[in-house]
Amino acid sequence: MDSLFQSTALFFVLLNPFLMSIFLIDLIQDFSLRSFITILTQGTIISCCVFILFAILGDAIFKDV
Repeated sequence: MDSLFQSTALFFVLLNPFLMSIFLIDLIQDFSLRSFITILTQGTIISCCVFILFAILGDAIFKDV
């Protein structure tokens, strides 16, 4: 349970919403709110899947290194 909490905390640190607004300022200005939320949701889902994939497979890959 402790490792799940640490992994979840790390994921949210990586998705720091204050820092993301600086990176996404062009999208915020150029798209409507609905389009921006759709783009942001899709990006979050993709990054979450990649994070989970590497969290599971990374341990197996780098266990012997």
